[in-house]
Amino acid sequence: MGRTHSALAQHNPIETLAQWLESLRQRSGMCWRQMAQTAVEMGLSLSESTLYRAAQGKTVPKWKTVQAFTQVCGGDEREAKRLWGRADRYAASRTDGAPRVVVVPPQFITEPWQLIHAMNHMRRENGNPTLRELEEKAYVDVKNKVSLLPKSTVGAVLQGRMPAKDLLLNFVRHCGNVPEIQLQDWEDAWERANAYRKGELRPAAAQAQQELARVEEELKRTREQLEQAATELARTARAARREPTAVLRPPRRSAELVPAPVRPKKNALYAAGPPPQVKMRGNGRRGARRPLRPR
Repeated sequence: MGRTHSALAQHNPIETLAQWLESLRQRSGMCWRQMAQTAVEMGLSLSESTLYRAAQGKTVPKWKTVQAFTQVCGGDEREAKRLWGRADRYAASRTDGAPRVVVVPPQFITEPWQLIHAMNHMRRENGNPTLRELEEKAYVDVKNKVSLLPKSTVGAVLQGRMPAKDLLLNFVRHCGNVPEIQLQDWEDAWERANAYRKGELRPAAAQAQQELARVEEELKRTREQLEQAATELARTARAARREPTAVLRPPRRSAELVPAPVRPKKNALYAAGPPPQVKMRGNGRRGARRPLRPR
């Protein structure tokens, strides 16, 4: 029976690769023995057990096995390379106890460990060939087995030893298939890493580090200013919430705008003549008392 697609495979690239390979086999209609025979006819030495384990999803098969599996079943090698790369990276991150490190492009490499990490990443991205395969690929004298990439030297470099410049350039040329026009970036990366290893920094690298330190200091100062402004704003908001709201009253009018009332002088009342005669009750005198009537 064929393998069934599982929802868990969406989160496990190893399972995804295995299910894709199994789907290729089912579409071709061949059993494992027929696949092995076809591989031999195509000049690919693969056994039934190797092909079977590749489609089980327990481990990540070698790229040569996945490539041969795809060729026998008539699948797309580009899709196979993409799925295999995801599965290989997933397996490396799961088994390695150290935290994953971002691969630095050659233009920004300044330390030896970054250079070695980029070489290991290049090897994984290009099918993870064995050291012997790299050695055979870089043969300059096949009869005497003289190679530009001796497997013992390359193995020591990938384990952490600083490579020689020629070894690095030959590695990226044969393992990474880097074109000649881009080799200058790797040569400059080696120069910076070697200067760092010797305790020296090239002027450009030293200036870049000084500029980076200055930018970090400015960012720190700006962050402190923003925190101080946020604290002052919060303190002002709390004080405004505690104080009662003031009642706005209309402003008083200025004395200059409203003139004071003018009181006439006492003599001014008689300027137009004597006042009119007032008819009085009683005996002619105003305010005279009337005689009391007897009860």
